[in-house]
Parts: sequence; C-alpha cells; structure tokens
Amino acid sequence: MDHKTRVMNAVRFKPVDRPPFDMFDECGDLFTDGLYDPALRMGLTLEEQIGARIRFHREFDTDLIFDAPVIGADSCGFTARLSGEDADRFELTGAFFPFDACLWMPWSPRVVPRPGHALREVDNINYVLEFHNGLLLPMQVETASGNPSGYDLLAKSRDEWPLWREVFTPSFESFDYSHVARIVRETRGDVALYGTTACPFSLTAVLLGIEAACMLFLDDPDFARELMEFFTGTVIEVGRELHRHGIDALRIGGAWTSVLGPGFYEQFVLPWHRRMSDALRDTGVLTVLHCCGHVNAMLESFAKAGWDALEPLTPPPLGNVTLAEAKRRVGGTVCLKGNLDPVHVMKMGTRDAVARATEECLCVGATNSGFILSVADCMAPGTPRAHMEIVADIVHRHGR
Repeated sequence: MDHKTRVMNAVRFKPVDRPPFDMFDECGDLFTDGLYDPALRMGLTLEEQIGARIRFHREFDTDLIFDAPVIGADSCGFTARLSGEDADRFELTGAFFPFDACLWMPWSPRVVPRPGHALREVDNINYVLEFHNGLLLPMQVETASGNPSGYDLLAKSRDEWPLWREVFTPSFESFDYSHVARIVRETRGDVALYGTTACPFSLTAVLLGIEAACMLFLDDPDFARELMEFFTGTVIEVGRELHRHGIDALRIGGAWTSVLGPGFYEQFVLPWHRRMSDALRDTGVLTVLHCCGHVNAMLESFAKAGWDALEPLTPPPLGNVTLAEAKRRVGGTVCLKGNLDPVHVMKMGTRDAVARATEECLCVGATNSGFILSVADCMAPGTPRAHMEIVADIVHRHGR
C-alpha cells in the first residue's frame, strides 16, 4: 500500500497495512550531532528546505510531508525590514507564510548574522512588516527557532477592519506552487501532502486578540458575524485552491478554540466550522483540526463539527488528552492523530520509554483504523535522532 492510500484509508476508517505516521516535522531533516535542531533552517533556501523534507520522508519512511505548499511562498503582500540596531547585526530574508496564500501570520522569517556577529539564545530580534496598503506590524523573532515571539494586535478598532480585510483577501496569481510540484515529482505522488490554514475564530483572535474576540460575540454580534462570514469564506477558498494544486490534507489551525469551552464553541463557532468542513469535504481534501493543549473537554464538540481528523491530542502534562479516552469517546466518528509527548518522551525520555509510548499508542489507536501516529505537536529542539528511528522501526514492524 502506498503512503497516500494508507493515510486516506486510515482517515476514512478503511483497512490499512500499517498505521500511517509522521513526526510532525516543520523544518526538514535538520540534525547536529544526532539531535534535532530547527534553528538550522535559518539561512536555508526554499529549495534546501524542500530537499530536507523529502530526505526526512525517505529516511524515516513517513506517510505525510507537512506544510508543503506554504514554504513555497516567495511572493506576498508585504515587505519586512529589521529595526533599530538589529539592522546592523542581522539580515532578514524570506520565506514567509503570506496572508494571501494561507491566511495565517507570516511565520518563518530567517535571520542571518552579518559578518562579525553571531546568534545568541538571549537575542530577540525586532523587525517590522510593511503591508502594501500602508499598515505596519512590529514583530519579534526568537533566534532559537526563527519564529516570531509576539506581535501587536492587528486591528485596534472596528474602523481598521476595511484595511485588514484587504490584507486577508486571498490572491493566488503570484503564488508559486513549483515546490509542491517538485515534491510530487520526486516522490512520484506516493506521499500525502499536508497543507495548512486557520479556522475563522483563530483568525478573528489574531486580528483582535483572544479576549476581545470572545467578547465580540456578546458585545457586537453583527461585527462578529461579519468577521466569521468573511474568514470562513476565504478559508474555504484557500482550501479549494490548495487541493487543486495537489494538497491532500489541510490542517485547520484552531488552537485558540480550546479556551472557549463546549457551550461557547457550539453556540458561536461550531456552525462556521461545520460549514467549512462540509464545503471542503465536497472538494475531496481531508480536513484536520489542529487544537493543542488542554482540549479534553472539547473532544465531542470538535467531533460534531465534522472534521475528518483531530490532532495533536496533547497528552499530560503538556495537555490533558489520553489517547485511550479520546478513542473511546470520539474515535468511532473522527480519525485521531497523535499523541506522543514531544518533550517528556521524545526529547527527554529513555529509549525504552520512547518504545513503550509508541507501542501503547499503536495498541490503543490503531484499533479499527481511524488513527495516524505522530508527535503531539512539533518536535522539540534537541530530540535525539535515535528516538525518531525507534518510532519508525516500531511502526514498520507493526505492519509486518
């Protein structure tokens, strides 16, 4: 059975020869002295990042390649510049996740030290995004990972929404899908490509801040409905576009929905999620709600939204989801993806602990299909390569 068929069958509760798996790797095959180091991606070209992901897939025989379409985004509706003294110490380069291609914040700037300087763990590097319509967004980069550590709220008031609506409106003319085509070509189509976008509530929270986004549904329901209507429509449009260019599964970033509680979620957010899942299912793309952390109380509510799969099912102590309970409560209606602890097991655990956790996940999750094994969220910096090899070996032996 090829990798793509294995993933599709597992999500649709059809027979598989072994449980599909991935390592939830966002950065490619990046190791120093046998340890996973995502900071190494800074300075890599997009071609090098794509090559690293393909090598990672081949070396561990994973079934998915994550975020394939987004890292191919060279063109976007803003420019970036370093601010203050950082302009003298560092260079800021792409690649960014543009609003118009994935409707998410522009993650993954790469900071390269100028000659005579070096990256330090204590550095926070400031930069500014300048959008085509004059909007400015100050941000920071953590040098350990290359990701922004924080940003100002986008819209300070309702009056600013027309400008941000222009920024968030999808425009696909300049988006470069050649990197997706390269993955398809080099894997001969035998891998599930895993793209990403965000749910309408998460985008509303990005725009206004999480507290203001929650209060908006009570204080100004008409404006809340306007935002959710707009973001739902644009995410559906983006999902269809990504699938048309070869994306098999779409991760729907919805982490902020975990703080809402089942009652609030089902009244104000679930109808929009259901509309998204129904519309995207009609296109043939698989939908995977990404909601990390303490989501145990939300499992049934998320399942009602009609997603094809839920991830990453973060286990204690990082989260509060046990795979056995999730399987018992919603495992008959929605595929589950997870739930190896990325810190206490994959990074800090012994080899025996890694093997034991992997076998337990497979024993519980792989019952009656409907399961994809993965790390519960991204791999932690410093994860030993040997631990990933243990997971891969157990999965492959499970199939044999």
